[in-house]
Amino acid sequence: MSCISPALSNGCAVFHCMATCDLASVAFLLPQITKRGLLARGTDVKALGLSEGAGQTHCFTTRTGKWCTGKGAAAWTTQSSPAGKYDKMLVLSVLSTLLYFISVPAPWALSHPHITPCKLSQSTALCNSYGLSSVPSDLPQQIEELFLNQNSVLTLQNDCLSRYASLRLFSCASNSLRAVEKKAFSSSPRIESLNLANNELHYGHKQFSQSLNPLTRLRTLDLSSNGLTEDMVSDLLQNLTSLEFLYLSGNILLRLDESTFRDLYQLKELNLERNLLFEIDGAFDHLQKLQRLNLAFNSLPCLVKFEMTQLVMLNASHNLIEWFITNSDITEIFQLETLDLSNNRLLFFPFLPAHSCIRSLLLSNNQINFYSHLAVNNSSNWTTNVEYYNMGRNASNITADLWDETLHGDISSVQLLDLSGNQLRYFPEGFLQKMPHLYWLRLRRNCLESLNLTADDMPATLYELDSLQYPFQSKYCRP
Repeated sequence: MSCISPALSNGCAVFHCMATCDLASVAFLLPQITKRGLLARGTDVKALGLSEGAGQTHCFTTRTGKWCTGKGAAAWTTQSSPAGKYDKMLVLSVLSTLLYFISVPAPWALSHPHITPCKLSQSTALCNSYGLSSVPSDLPQQIEELFLNQNSVLTLQNDCLSRYASLRLFSCASNSLRAVEKKAFSSSPRIESLNLANNELHYGHKQFSQSLNPLTRLRTLDLSSNGLTEDMVSDLLQNLTSLEFLYLSGNILLRLDESTFRDLYQLKELNLERNLLFEIDGAFDHLQKLQRLNLAFNSLPCLVKFEMTQLVMLNASHNLIEWFITNSDITEIFQLETLDLSNNRLLFFPFLPAHSCIRSLLLSNNQINFYSHLAVNNSSNWTTNVEYYNMGRNASNITADLWDETLHGDISSVQLLDLSGNQLRYFPEGFLQKMPHLYWLRLRRNCLESLNLTADDMPATLYELDSLQYPFQSKYCRP
């Protein structure tokens, strides 16, 4: 905008402007001018009229009165209150100052020509829940983390992040995102963490797969709740050899095999909960660095020939698991510390590794019982072992001696044992003594008629024993 000097006309200060006045700037500056004492308190400012050809009038009110501007021209007057005296020179000085600020851009306006709603904190831009339909293009170029969650971004277009070459984290979750164009990340090869959870990326997964190729430093990828199948996932994960943390919960995966995660040699954590998994065939065999695996809320019927010695945490709760059997041929120590098999259909205490580090063993809400009393049956039609037949890909079958209570494996490190909500009637002789570090023992809602345990039967470290039994529980106990 360019303005000429003010001219007096009939007691009025009239300004002839060459362009439309910046109302937002005027609205911002007037209170500042008043605050600094440039405009006397009590001064009443009101519009008298516009010069000829002014066009549409825009008015706004401040604490000092009502201000109006018109396209191509503007006119103001000032009248001191009630006494009716005019203070023309004061107004001319104030308005000259005001127009100077409007016509000369401030330094911050030059560096940030558009005002963004995002919150900036050091190298992080928080743009969550602002109704944005695209990646903002007016953020500082040096930002390293950009959060765009819960907006309305439907497509990540080519080079949409080209302004932010230093970006290390990009989160665009919960946007109904359907498409990621091939070159969306081509200018941001430094991205290490990418969160696109809770979108609809199953629509354009082929193009999305190609967009991930430049991300050679990617360590964390969250694609939860995107309607992805196992074939789509296999395509998306091609060549992502640097990936360490992968989250795929809430998709529609049915079956996993050795091709699903074939390139993820650095993977440390994998979350597959809340899918529809019913079979896993060699999918984790080559993931030698995997430490945390979440398989909860699926439809897995069993976990047999378990041999993931490097795993530290396994959550397989809320499935349909009837058997958990470790590969007994493995003699090395299993690093497993937490095993969660709660809310399944286990009939037997799990067949644990011969050498393990298990500290938390969560087995609540199954149908577990001990059966050593059945081993004395001499009937001719009575068997003491069972064979588990694996019909997939000619895998070897597994034979287990059901009544041999020595097959519980190594439980010497267990500190927490949760057996609540099962069918327990007794403990095998010496069972609790195998856990010298046991601290918490939970037994409520079982079929225990009595708990005849002496001080010698209990570990010296036992701190909490929860064995509350309900009078009505017998109806849930099998004969």
